[in-house]
Formats: sequence, C-alpha cells, structure tokens
Amino acid sequence: MSVKLKKVKDMKIKLLGKSAFTIPTKPNMFKLHTLMYIVAKRGGGKTSLATSLIKELFDDGVLDRLILVSPTYHSNRAMFDSFPNFSEEEDVIYPDQNSPALIEEKIQNMANEVDDYLAQLEMYKELKKNKNRNEMIMDNMDFYYSMDMINDMGELLKPTQPYKNLYPRVFVLVDDSVGTTLMIGRGARDFSKLCLTHRHLGRHRNGVLGCSLAILSQTISTHGGLSRCVRENSTIVSIKPTKDKKKLK
Repeated sequence: MSVKLKKVKDMKIKLLGKSAFTIPTKPNMFKLHTLMYIVAKRGGGKTSLATSLIKELFDDGVLDRLILVSPTYHSNRAMFDSFPNFSEEEDVIYPDQNSPALIEEKIQNMANEVDDYLAQLEMYKELKKNKNRNEMIMDNMDFYYSMDMINDMGELLKPTQPYKNLYPRVFVLVDDSVGTTLMIGRGARDFSKLCLTHRHLGRHRNGVLGCSLAILSQTISTHGGLSRCVRENSTIVSIKPTKDKKKLK
C-alpha cells in the first residue's frame, strides 16, 4: 500500500496552552523540564557529567531541590556535598519498586507546601489591612498560632516562602539502578509511567510543579534497564562513543 502526502495550506497548528518547556534557562543550557538519558561504561563520567550540569542549574537559581535515586550515594557523597540543602534523610532514595511512588509523594508534598504558603499569605494580607486585626487575632489566637502566623507575643508574622522559586523546580537523578527492582516488574512499569508523566507531577492550586529527570546507565538497552518507551521519549540523550552499531541503532 502506498502512502501519499498532501499539504493543507490553510490549516495551522497554534499553541493554546503553555510550552512543554516552561522553565527558562540561559541560552547555552537545555530547557526544563527535561527527560535525560546518559549512557557510558563504568568510569565513563556519567555521574560527573550529570552533577556538573545540575549544579550549574542550581548556581543559576533555576533549581530548588535535587532528589537522588541510587544505591551508591555514600561512594559518591563528595559530589553531592555542594548542593544546597541536600539531605541524605530527605533527598536520597534507594532504588526499588516503591521508588516511583516515593518520588511522586515528595514532589506532591512540595506542591502542598506552596498551597499552604499562598493560603497563609492571603490571610496575612487580609489581616494586615483590617483595622480590627488585633481583635480578630485575639479571638482566633490558637488558630493563627498553629498556622505560624503570630509569635508568642501575638504579633502578626509574614509567611516565609518555602523555596527560592515560588513554584519550586525539582531535578531527579537516577544512578546505578540497572538490575534493581526499580527497573524490573512493577517497579519498571511505575517508573516508566513516572518518566512519561514527569511534567505533570505535583498538583497545586495554580497548576503543577513537574520535575526533570536524568537516568544514568552503563548500557543502552538491557534486561533490567530503562524501558524502550522512556528511551524514545527522552529529550536529551548522551552516549559515550561505542563501536556497537546494533545498540546505537
């Protein structure tokens, strides 16, 4: 069966919503949110490349948080010491079948923090312009105190924005996870779904946070490795030179 192409002159596609890459970066840097796949043999500099790029985005004020999914954090700890507010307890996840749900939960919690801050800011502004705010505070002191909107003296406090960017930007780095239950069975299915929907995670009152991902691997394709649907939907692919033409294809 032959296929014929026909051009339609008067039909134009217009962007009705937002671009897929809504976070601005400097001209020589890739746009966010991105889905990145980095492949190189052991010792090929995968982690060094990824952390260098991510650190530059932090230094530019683009990112607010790094989440690391890796079983080898302690071996590479020195690479992550320079990331602001990075915590092993809060930001390091062991790769297994529960990792995708945990990543989604962490990003959703950040979105909830944004909603809480915006709600408190609205209440603060309303109280600030109300002539009877002292009486209102006295009548609802327990409530405002529980919301951290007043101090021990009953004085009104302006809410603190939880992250540098109002809507925080997250980068998830997945390293040394080939062969783990994150890449096999239910873990692989859930992780593939996470990768394909990464721009739509973390729902808040004004939209979604989303996240960027970088997956590092020692091989392009293998059992227990990254699924084909994720590889084909990657926005950036970095492959160290190889003579294996079959794998490159």
